[in-house]
Amino acid sequence: MKNQKLLKFAGFVFMLALLATSVQPLLASAHNDSKSDSKGKSERSKGDDDNKKDDDDKRKKDSKKHDRKCLPWGIIRNWEIDKRLGNGKELPQGLFNRLIKCDNRNGTTTATTTRDTVAPRISDIRVSKATSTATVSWKTNESTTGSVKYGTNSSITSSSSTVADGSLILNHKVTLSGLTPNTTYYYVVTARDANGNTKDSSVLNFKTTSIPSAPEQDVIAPNITYATVVGLKATSTRLVWITNEPSDSKVWISTNSSINTSETPTISSSSQVYYHDVTLDNLATSTQYYYTINSTDAAGNRGVLTGNFFQTLAQ
Repeated sequence: MKNQKLLKFAGFVFMLALLATSVQPLLASAHNDSKSDSKGKSERSKGDDDNKKDDDDKRKKDSKKHDRKCLPWGIIRNWEIDKRLGNGKELPQGLFNRLIKCDNRNGTTTATTTRDTVAPRISDIRVSKATSTATVSWKTNESTTGSVKYGTNSSITSSSSTVADGSLILNHKVTLSGLTPNTTYYYVVTARDANGNTKDSSVLNFKTTSIPSAPEQDVIAPNITYATVVGLKATSTRLVWITNEPSDSKVWISTNSSINTSETPTISSSSQVYYHDVTLDNLATSTQYYYTINSTDAAGNRGVLTGNFFQTLAQ
């Protein structure tokens, strides 16, 4: 607490010293001005034009010299000298005349607005692309409008296609449409702030995606192998075969070697399998049967095996 009081006292003494050193030359200046004025009147009454000119020059020099000795603004404000200047009271006339010439040199501070001349910064540029569109997004460190110039040539010019967003924002996104699939596009992002400062990105590029091609159509019929008769009996038997891809199962039998497969199959199964196993019942004993096997895959390709036969057993 004691140290704080000492600091306040030291500050008060410093202000008094500063005021004294500032006012003394001003008082002297005011006194010299008074003497200079009276001398000028005397010389003018004598009609000495040369002395009048010299005196005017000297007064101008003195005025410029003392005008620079205005009190610091802190002292004027703290000691309320500005209020005294308002009505001219409580100050010697010569000192008042001198201080009033200071005007706003130390008395007021004029706010100065510095125009923004710094271009914005562009960052985090990203592209989300498709076959015929692309969305370009980026960020700026201040609110700006944005645009994207683009084309299939790396030389981006003012004539290149442009998509713009006129809103002053920080996070930007524009969509380019009508693009050609599987094509490389070059583009430049431009940001412009409210003061007209502009920044362009480097020339960047992206490639649109290709149109998905139709899946290759299956035109190959299943391959039927290892067809055989299993468990042959007098009135029944099993036919077994294997295919190289999943397919259904159809069998036509006849006692005639010429089999009409346009008719309804003797037995069939719609299950798409590799291993086929069907049972033929209600056969005649001691009879030779010719059979045709048909297996069709999911694409409609039909594999056919014909010309085989078996003979049922006797009763």
